[in-house]
Amino acid sequence: MKRKWLSRGVITIEASYIIPWSVLIIALLITLLFFVHNRTWYTAAACETALSGNRYVEGSAGTGSAGLLDKKGDQNIPGTHYAEETAAGRIRDQAMPGSEPEKQIACTYDATEVRFSGQDFPLFSEAFSWSVQESVKKVRPAWIIRSRWLLQGIIEGGTP
Repeated sequence: MKRKWLSRGVITIEASYIIPWSVLIIALLITLLFFVHNRTWYTAAACETALSGNRYVEGSAGTGSAGLLDKKGDQNIPGTHYAEETAAGRIRDQAMPGSEPEKQIACTYDATEVRFSGQDFPLFSEAFSWSVQESVKKVRPAWIIRSRWLLQGIIEGGTP
């Protein structure tokens, strides 16, 4: 004897509800995967860009002036060239879908700040927009060592 529920088409009706929902859930999971991947990629890119913007090249005369400087207004900023180059490379290497992010790089003598902001799926309005920011303080070993030598000379009672 055949089962009655098989002959009435119950499985077809249940499948008509289950399959669209499962396809929708899989599509949303893939979309979320792209979003998380892009945000993680650009967080790492911001860290790498900020570190490369902190490059400090001593002048050849030993005066402490920075070599390879970029002009920004009236002020020379060391490391901007390195940061721009690194950011452009990381944006170019990104393979996942999404619009090209906006980059904002601010190199000063004290720190480098980098901000990337973008959107993964422009069709979904602002639902998948993201922004990451990283800041790295510049460390000048020569200045720190000279300061410590100066303090050590003052503490020992002599003049430096």
